[in-house]
Amino acid sequence: MSTILVPLYIYPSQSGLGWSPLFSALTSALERNPSLEFLVVINPGNGPGPDYPIPNADYRAALSRLSSYNNVKVIGYVHCGYGERELGEIEKDVGDYLAWLDFADDERGEWAIRLDGIFVDEVPTDAKYLDYLQSITDTVRSGFAEVASRRSSCNDESNTNNDDDSSLSALSSSSASSTTPGIVIHNPGIFPAADSSDAFFSSRLVDYVVVFENCLAAWWDSGDYVSANLALLTPEKRAKAIAVAHTCGCGPKSQAGDSGGRPQQQDSEGHHTDGERAENREEDAIKKNVQHFLNEVVTQHKLAGHFATSATDYATWCSGWEAYVEVACDLAAATC
Repeated sequence: MSTILVPLYIYPSQSGLGWSPLFSALTSALERNPSLEFLVVINPGNGPGPDYPIPNADYRAALSRLSSYNNVKVIGYVHCGYGERELGEIEKDVGDYLAWLDFADDERGEWAIRLDGIFVDEVPTDAKYLDYLQSITDTVRSGFAEVASRRSSCNDESNTNNDDDSSLSALSSSSASSTTPGIVIHNPGIFPAADSSDAFFSSRLVDYVVVFENCLAAWWDSGDYVSANLALLTPEKRAKAIAVAHTCGCGPKSQAGDSGGRPQQQDSEGHHTDGERAENREEDAIKKNVQHFLNEVVTQHKLAGHFATSATDYATWCSGWEAYVEVACDLAAATC
């Protein structure tokens, strides 16, 4: 099974595009390949944000809707500044995220927001930081376990007082189980060194590791860096490894071809000119780049997950988002 890691650093505007492309992709993926899972990393303000001890109305509405999809795990973003950020600040961010889980919709009688884990960005790969990283993981998992225990107690009390309300009990039990023990994702953006790889991939420390985060060209044009490090990963480590590629339009010339071009124009007879043809070539090149990247990540190397975008950041949806999800669905089905 393959997983898409979505760095969703986009505000969930109700009036604009917001998270609409994500909801559309989740729906189509459920129809095309229900086994494809999405790890959706939400980032309100470089973490939960100082203004969101409980998310604002836009986030509450979007997160509530996101929680209704059974092919998604909702992951909160924190950063550790490559080991320089104080543990107390990170623990506060984790605590703020966990407080979201106590936000209930009284009208529907259910937990309105689901959260399944924490994404730790800017992770150092020096072994001297292992205890520091373990402290973060322990905070995450103990926090999620506490929430699960609290909800379980609420369920027991609800079952005692409302034996007929089985639907609420089932929903709450499902919500509690989805948050145990708390998914932990580390993003160093590079492969951990061979002599400390076992520790950085340890199940006690982490569930997933982003071993590559760079422009797509670097996946192929970094000498033997990627291939050599992939060769060192055991199947168990590959089952935790994620590759993230941005700027997918600037792959190697052998992959991308000519991606230049002028804005689309038409001649006097209404025929499209070189501008449109160049644009089409660029779209085709991006699609081929992504297809090739996913074939390597999913089929050849059997990594746990991936993300690919033609954008240079994670604050916009790229034009190839829907096509990327379709390719991922098909590859995940072929490798099941």
